[in-house]
Amino acid sequence: VETASLSQLLTKVVKEKLLECDLVVAVDGGAPHSWQDAMYHLLQLPNPRQVVQVKRPADLLLVTRSSRCRGYLLLLQDPEPLITLAKATPPTWDYDDR
Repeated sequence: VETASLSQLLTKVVKEKLLECDLVVAVDGGAPHSWQDAMYHLLQLPNPRQVVQVKRPADLLLVTRSSRCRGYLLLLQDPEPLITLAKATPPTWDYDDR
């Protein structure tokens, strides 16, 4: 039930709110099986995307800019990469996106 719910929720959000956006999907090695299933469903969508496997905090800083809106789906067990991204100087987080 949890696996299907997460996949359905993320797919619905992308289809309803991010259909015209590029997606950044970041996942770390601690991702439970339910996240892997959600990733599979997200990769079936037509959105241009960048998939980042986060092994260390600096990996999240490799996300490239986009000329279109960008939606971030961060499936992380370890919050440290997100904290590092938020504290980066100069700021690398694109606050204009979703």
